[in-house]
Amino acid sequence: MLIKIIRKPEILKFLQHCIGIASCTLMMATGAYALHGSAPARPAASAPRPASTPRPATTPRPATAPRTNTQPATRTSPNTTRPNTTSPTGTRPTTTRPNTTGPAANRPTTTRPTTTGPTANHPSANSPSANHPAANSSSAIKPSANHPSSGTGTANHDAGNNHGTSGGHDTSANHGTGGKDAEQGRGGTGKGGPGGITSKSQLGKPTLAKTSGGGTRETYKNGAQVDKGRDGKPTHFSDSKNGIEAKRFDSSGRPTQLTHSTPGSRTSIQRVGNSRRMDTTRTVHGGVEHVVGYGHGGGYVQRPIAGRPGYVQRTVVYGGRSYGVVYHSYYYGHVMIYSPVPAIVFAPAYYGWLLNPWAQPIVYGPYWGWAGQPWFGYYGPAFTPYARYYSADQWLTDYLIAQNLQQAYDEQVAAGETPSGPPPPITDEEKALIAQDVHAELARQQQQAAQPQQPQGNDTGVVGDSNVQPPAAASNAVPEALQDHIFTVYAAPLAVQMASGTTCNLMAGDMLFRTGNAANSDDTVDVEVKTGHGDAGHADLCAPQAHAKVQLADLQEMYNHKRELLADGEQKQSDLVGKKHGLPKGPKPGATQVAQNQIDPDTQAAVDALKKQLQEADDTEGQVSLITTTSGS
Repeated sequence: MLIKIIRKPEILKFLQHCIGIASCTLMMATGAYALHGSAPARPAASAPRPASTPRPATTPRPATAPRTNTQPATRTSPNTTRPNTTSPTGTRPTTTRPNTTGPAANRPTTTRPTTTGPTANHPSANSPSANHPAANSSSAIKPSANHPSSGTGTANHDAGNNHGTSGGHDTSANHGTGGKDAEQGRGGTGKGGPGGITSKSQLGKPTLAKTSGGGTRETYKNGAQVDKGRDGKPTHFSDSKNGIEAKRFDSSGRPTQLTHSTPGSRTSIQRVGNSRRMDTTRTVHGGVEHVVGYGHGGGYVQRPIAGRPGYVQRTVVYGGRSYGVVYHSYYYGHVMIYSPVPAIVFAPAYYGWLLNPWAQPIVYGPYWGWAGQPWFGYYGPAFTPYARYYSADQWLTDYLIAQNLQQAYDEQVAAGETPSGPPPPITDEEKALIAQDVHAELARQQQQAAQPQQPQGNDTGVVGDSNVQPPAAASNAVPEALQDHIFTVYAAPLAVQMASGTTCNLMAGDMLFRTGNAANSDDTVDVEVKTGHGDAGHADLCAPQAHAKVQLADLQEMYNHKRELLADGEQKQSDLVGKKHGLPKGPKPGATQVAQNQIDPDTQAAVDALKKQLQEADDTEGQVSLITTTSGS
């Protein structure tokens, strides 16, 4: 009976009219929801009418009175003709109802970028939201500690403008400069280094040519060439287009000695394991800038001093602190020598207290505070402090040795190479030589303090100016490196030539004894390795008793580092004179600052320069490794 009633034309027309009104109302409600971002309030629906009692045909809604408001109709229809609006999805397409409260992953960033996160000004479909970072990216609240990849944003700072720093400029001396991954050559900007190569597919297949000795030369379409020995391992790499050359490689094919030259700049990189030393020279206004990096973020930046020809300022960054030093530069033969000038001088009577034995010896061992420190736990068996101190130079000797050993330990740990095995011992003979050099240094300081500061060598112009010819050697300016006897390596690794003609690498903490009294014709100085890290398992490192040749400039830098440590020790020592648990009473130190030699460290500029050098070294090494490790494939 019901079917017959529905089939009547007037009933069908009525039902179609009702369906049209409901659809119109639903569309209007949906449009308002999309416009305002929230659904309109819906009154409670009345109970549905049983399907067996259809609405009489005598009460149709007039066609001329459609509902015009946006509220849904209160009358309900059978569920077969009304979309479900209370279920999670219903039949409403999700494309017309974007999620405005869920994760950013549901909101296309190309049409609605975030305005508060790290990529607010540079939306990218792949960039993480400020509150919902991608699974493999650094959070905007907790960025990567070292070198974030170029695809991750950092809070309030674009990583691309600061070589991977996070959160703006950190003024501490070691902020974000590398870390273990970067130091192992796994950092980089992702730009492919100087050659722009980022994948193997860009290299193409090389052309092969035979070389003498049964090796091969592989030439790639970008001009790079790789020479390989008979064993298939790389022996030489050159990329003249980008100024890159690598001469030595380790067993894995990673370059251990390479240079990168660009107009006005040259960088040399030496690597042993995870330890790396970088030296960059760059032409700047008034001379040459030197950036030397070692360890993890440590190093120094040296620049000419405006208005003081022949003098340079150096900002040293190491161990979370920085300090400034002034050096006088002069030529010794064909070698540029940098000699430190005193920033503080003491009273003449105080130098007598420093150089002469004390009336009574003291016991100071318990007050050093070394017990329990990791470096002393390792080097303790090899380093025996004086049981009693009879003079100030003995106290300074132990201070100097301890500082060198602590730095060597810290560098190895930072490189991920925890020291193991027995350390090389420091013999009584070696310690006596160190004490002798300390005493001689104090005597030089006493002499300098007693007379006006005189420039050493021939001070004829700004160091590094191309129009200044090297002056003749100054007979009255023998470098301190040719006066001291024993030296400790600190900026490592350092490749040196042995008497046999082969090379070995000096590491931080190695101790050298100068055996040559003058520089050789090639500007090297003969030394004997007193303590070294080389053994049967580390043939590439210099072993004890090895005889080698060290560049005079490098030996002078070892002296400079020793002088900086001694200056720090002398300051601490002067504060302990006459103090309880300190040193014996003596004359007042009367420390006086030398105004022209006082300089504030340019910490931020030095940190930025070292960070840039580290990043560029990562890129250059990565470029070479990509080609050498895929050559022939």
